[in-house]
Amino acid sequence: MMRKFLIITHKTLAAGFKDSIDFFTSNGKNIIAISSYENGKNKFPDDEVEKVIAATTSDTQLFILTDLLGGSVNQKCSRYVDNNNIVVITGVNLSLALALVLEPKGYISLERIQEIINQAKEQMVLMNTYLVNNVENDE
Repeated sequence: MMRKFLIITHKTLAAGFKDSIDFFTSNGKNIIAISSYENGKNKFPDDEVEKVIAATTSDTQLFILTDLLGGSVNQKCSRYVDNNNIVVITGVNLSLALALVLEPKGYISLERIQEIINQAKEQMVLMNTYLVNNVENDE
């Protein structure tokens, strides 16, 4: 099964994620970035999203990665969760996006996706206390 990624966020965050993923993986051909509410348009890019959805075949797993749980972008994209080939994840960070892109080929189960999300959450660390605790533990 092939995988595609649609990163869609408020403003240009999506483009930055795509650029960073390309830097680390050189795997940008299956990643689409859509910047919502950009270029003075105070409108959700429904047409662009629909084109991506329409181009997604039954042998493709599409990951839609959004920025904010309560945000309008995620609310609009959540309508696609009933499609078996579409996975919508919000609160995207670079660790999560890289892990999904670099996951070995094939279908990724919802259970495995949840594991990847949990691992990405662990990458969010308050360095002020992390460094103190780890320096103390190293001594």
